Amino acid sequence: MQMLIDLPSVLLCSACFLCCVFSFVRASLYRHVHGQPAKPENEFNELKPQCTGEGNYITANSKFFCYSGIGGGGPVVVWPINKPGRLPHNVPSLQVHKDQVLDFDFNPFNDNLLATGGEDCHIKVSQIPDDGIKQNITEAVANLEGHERKINILHWNPAAQNVLGSASADLSLKICQFTQQTGYADKSHVRPAFLFVPMLTCFICVLLLYLRGC
Repeated sequence: MQMLIDLPSVLLCSACFLCCVFSFVRASLYRHVHGQPAKPENEFNELKPQCTGEGNYITANSKFFCYSGIGGGGPVVVWPINKPGRLPHNVPSLQVHKDQVLDFDFNPFNDNLLATGGEDCHIKVSQIPDDGIKQNITEAVANLEGHERKINILHWNPAAQNVLGSASADLSLKICQFTQQTGYADKSHVRPAFLFVPMLTCFICVLLLYLRGC
């Protein structure tokens, strides 16, 4: 008994089957990449960051990492990278704000300078000691004003020293050089669409790089 096979139909069915399979399984370069957990002696424990807002929940440089802590007055915990282990219950912190801190960024040219901003509409630039914070710091080296509502995002210019950009819920984006404390170069006519975080971050970077050329 001879069986006749319709080759075009077989090929069509095979193609449909492959399309169905590959439509559910997305190819990824990282599909089989697995991370290795740190050893217990290299871990940091008892971190309790405030995960609210649109800014960084935790940030770090080559010397410290920091996060917005829990408590009144907007404490910011700054801890040395080279001291892993369990953080103390009452860890000393940066307390230069009157309300919750929503974003922070280390100066790319000075690992000991930290800019913070949040609900109190102020930007503070603080000096962190080389060996970390041993007792609460309540005085900042610079206080920058100009926003009328909470500050959502802060970012240092990675190419021009001490140039800082900030974006606020008042629909304004401001740029300043904190060493001179001459105020902001006000870019207040920002469309509300720029409050979308990825677009806003790119917009900050473009303005900072533009300022460098001025």
